Amino acid sequence: GSRFTLTKLGQKISKMPCHPRLATCVFKAMNQEDPTVLAASIAAAFCLDDDSSVQRNNNNDDPNLAYAIQSIPTFSSASLQRFAGRVGGTRGKVAIQALDDTNFMKMTIANLGKAMLPGFVDLVGERKGDASYNSSNYFLALGKSCRLSLRKSPEYILAVETNTGPDGISRIRSYVPLAKDLLEDIAVDR
Repeated sequence: GSRFTLTKLGQKISKMPCHPRLATCVFKAMNQEDPTVLAASIAAAFCLDDDSSVQRNNNNDDPNLAYAIQSIPTFSSASLQRFAGRVGGTRGKVAIQALDDTNFMKMTIANLGKAMLPGFVDLVGERKGDASYNSSNYFLALGKSCRLSLRKSPEYILAVETNTGPDGISRIRSYVPLAKDLLEDIAVDR
């Protein structure tokens, strides 16, 4: 074979019509029994998809991705169902439809970090303190740092969407809070 071949995971996610990080989240969730993890990964991918018309954050100053998911107007909308079918098949559509149930939605939001970690493991951020202008500094992998415009921010996050401003500071546009227990399998001793 060629020196440059796709892995089995690469072959699967290359067929999904979304960013490879998001496709990884959906693919890994498809292999779990808990449908809330699948619903979380598909709803997050839909919110972060450039073609989505979801009004993010619902005028909330906190860019937590959970708020964007909860602000999706209806989980039976044609565009969301089409997206769920394209990335998750029938199982994806069923998981998304179940979000209309309040308890299922609560469990889905609780599992958002677990759903998103496989595609964003290199973007786990640890809060390192307050920064200017009511924001917090986070350290990411490989010595990178980012700023979240939120003073009372979680200790650990996934920085799922960032941009760099003209001042050279990288800012978090969307994040998912992480429970410390999710990090035990990937953490390294310092």
